[in-house]
Amino acid sequence: MPTVFSRLATIQPTHEEKKDAVLRLIDESSPTGGFYIMLMCATVIVAVGLMIGNAAIVIGGMLVSPLLAPLLSLALGMAMGDKQVILRSIWIIFVTSAFVFLVSWFMSFFMNFESVNREIVSRIEPSLAYLVVALFAGIAGSFSYIKPTMNVILPGVAIAIAVLPPLAVSALGLSLGDTDILFGALSLYLVNLVGIVLASLVVFATFGFYPLRRRAEMEIKKEVK
Repeated sequence: MPTVFSRLATIQPTHEEKKDAVLRLIDESSPTGGFYIMLMCATVIVAVGLMIGNAAIVIGGMLVSPLLAPLLSLALGMAMGDKQVILRSIWIIFVTSAFVFLVSWFMSFFMNFESVNREIVSRIEPSLAYLVVALFAGIAGSFSYIKPTMNVILPGVAIAIAVLPPLAVSALGLSLGDTDILFGALSLYLVNLVGIVLASLVVFATFGFYPLRRRAEMEIKKEVK
């Protein structure tokens, strides 16, 4: 009868699985029109959920969020030592973060947002609990891309929860003119982002993705064309 340790020994991905993971991450992190439509929908849902203090709505917005792939592609680029993948990923993360911030800020005026609630207060400073969520979300997210039998949706939700709400809260803080909320939520966003990327980096480096850097560069060239 196989033991837990013998089963863990089978998680080493094949070359084909690693190649497929690279192709999927480059493809799904590409900022297409559809990518931004899904991101806008997720941001609006999350921002509204935060403003009315409804955690269920906030989580619901994560189900349509496409933020998983850009963060993991950055970790992948770092694991492969590929400057092109790293710079591409950083740019996509920067642009999408600005997009989320602006959409959330606009929604605060559209909804006539004026008061702070528990959902907002809980996301205005970094904590060990949020860092733990970010680290394990990064591990789960990267592993779900490497092993196609795993469900990529749930890790994606976990990663989005760690990143999107703090960014939206910072925009709401700006609309209120509250610098404590603005910078507190931004600091939580950055801590969570770093936690996710570092955890994913460890996974990709452990499974030996460095030899696939040329494959990633080829996919990016196709994207440019």
